[in-house]
Amino acid sequence: MGNLPQHHSSHKQEAKSLGKLREILPNDLFILRSEDGGDYGVDRILEVVNDGNVTNIRAHVQVKSQKKKTKSENIRFPVPINTINYLLNTIHSLFIVYSVDEDAFYWEWTRQIALSANGKQIDLESTNQKTFSYTFQNTLDASAFEDIHKKLISDNQLLKDIEVDCRPLEKSLIESLQSTVTYRELILLYLQGKYEVVIGFVRDNSLDNPEINSLVSWCYYQIHNYQQALRFIVKALKKKPSDSQLLKMKAAILCDKGRREQNKEMVEDAKAIMLNISRDTWGWDDYYNFGNMLAGLEDYSEALEYYKKALESNPKDPRILKNLSECYYYLKEHEKEMECLDKALELNPDLIEALISKAATLGNIFGEYHQAIKLLNQALRISENGYFDNSVIYYWLAKFHEDLGETQTALSLVGSGQQIYPGDKSLKSLRLSILINSWDKDEQIKKQAIQLLKELISRFPKDFGLRKELLKIYFEEKNTEEAVPLLQESLEFVGFNFSDEYVSNLEYENLRILFNNVDSYMVYRESNNIGKEFFKNFDLKIKTLQKIEFKFAIQFAKLVDQIVPDLSESKLIPILEKHLKEFIDLNEFCSELLIKKHKTDPVERQSDKMTQLVIVLPEILLIEFSRQMGWLLGQNNYDDNSKDQILKELNHIDEWFDLSIEPIVKGAHNVIRWSSSK
Repeated sequence: MGNLPQHHSSHKQEAKSLGKLREILPNDLFILRSEDGGDYGVDRILEVVNDGNVTNIRAHVQVKSQKKKTKSENIRFPVPINTINYLLNTIHSLFIVYSVDEDAFYWEWTRQIALSANGKQIDLESTNQKTFSYTFQNTLDASAFEDIHKKLISDNQLLKDIEVDCRPLEKSLIESLQSTVTYRELILLYLQGKYEVVIGFVRDNSLDNPEINSLVSWCYYQIHNYQQALRFIVKALKKKPSDSQLLKMKAAILCDKGRREQNKEMVEDAKAIMLNISRDTWGWDDYYNFGNMLAGLEDYSEALEYYKKALESNPKDPRILKNLSECYYYLKEHEKEMECLDKALELNPDLIEALISKAATLGNIFGEYHQAIKLLNQALRISENGYFDNSVIYYWLAKFHEDLGETQTALSLVGSGQQIYPGDKSLKSLRLSILINSWDKDEQIKKQAIQLLKELISRFPKDFGLRKELLKIYFEEKNTEEAVPLLQESLEFVGFNFSDEYVSNLEYENLRILFNNVDSYMVYRESNNIGKEFFKNFDLKIKTLQKIEFKFAIQFAKLVDQIVPDLSESKLIPILEKHLKEFIDLNEFCSELLIKKHKTDPVERQSDKMTQLVIVLPEILLIEFSRQMGWLLGQNNYDDNSKDQILKELNHIDEWFDLSIEPIVKGAHNVIRWSSSK
């Protein structure tokens, strides 16, 4: 009969494998359709059956067979690379291998085989290699068929729901990619929340066009990596600089990046981009994003209106309701805030941002710490499966445990947060705050506070507040060995220099008072140019001048220490500046008084008298303040316990301190006469 084609055993095996596949196929889940027009890499088409109905939801199937050569629980097969490339041009395809010896099927999604090849540096599109050896580990059994069935239905539903669920920005992005079959897989990965897989796939395959770059940018945006999101959207805009959708994406990224970094200039840039885009092209998410920009600029009343416009078009989006609640929080309309948060959580009980916002308000505003902690723990459990920045959850958990007096638990939570987010500034500040507020309750906490403050001072040597907190601990312990050198060094940092003997000879309580109020003194000193203008008519040595100023600073600190409990420092300083400067402006008169009375006195003796005048000046002021207060109490029939109420009720506190020049000058004159008689 001549030279005819041979019927190889491999053909028999493949025919047998297709028959076996049809036998094990669950008919309630799939139909196995034949492929007409030639076998170029597809043997059969798997169509989904759902509730007895055919759906036209399909996956392409390539079936191969092989005698198993190993005793392992998987099978290794040389996959033809041209077949893989062919199958990759559809969204879903399966590669199935029939193990003849076992009478069993192994399978894998074609996309996973391609990712494995990419991981081994095999460029499937350009390589001259014919096959790629892949180890199949998944057995095609009843459970596998159920998983495949669920995935095909789920992915199909995701694509159908783009119109309903996606933000307009996302919808535009997805529609631009759907025309290319290869990119549809990326769309599915994106819609499934597999953002890092999309990023890795694009990187591994060197895909580079505006649509792909914008998709990668939006993936980074979803995982809060705003720096990379900005980088890729800028790449996309280089090729399409006027594309309004890309510009809107850039504005959204800039806004969220600026708000996280507390950079209002960046938020302003985002706002400027949106204002240059015609409102005719705005969708609900553009009003939402613009509301975010206004909120980032602390214009909450205006932001509220834009969130309401977004809600008109999309009334069931919990994110809008959550951000609307933020406006009500800052506008102090907390009932409306909680109403928005409850609606948001009704729509999406797992919305982490809403859980955190509600917890923060319950704790901060209403003092319901236990309920707040319960919500935060719920948010923490949900966030473990996503890309949310948990640092804010750890912050509020620690804060509310501290408010409940559970200091060790609070510190432990801060520590857990810092292990995950070592650079988070809020957690660092909270840890310092907890230690500062609690060091006097526990010896171990005190040691931690001292250690942390020392570390921070070494890193930020000019931070006066850190030095002040450490000195409080040393003063409480009466640890002069540590306190005195730190005090002197700290005062030198603010430009207050003096001899060691002044500190060593000073009473410990005066040291404490001086340091606690030295920042107030430095404000006064700077505004009145102490040491120059005040003493310009006297030829004083530097050492004498330092001595005068040091004694004056002590008296000033005592004055502040006695008044601050009743009068806020912000009001005290202007009052002191006003009234003390009035006296300083009379220095020429005082100088003439001194010179006329003691023309024959040497300069040093005149300096001593001037020193006495300066030392008692704060005491004179304090006495006059007490006199004015007593007069006011008498005029208003208040008893001594009503002092605080007077401070709250009167609008012009400086009227109490309206010291006339005459009693001060008389007091100074008396000091001079007293000094001369000694």
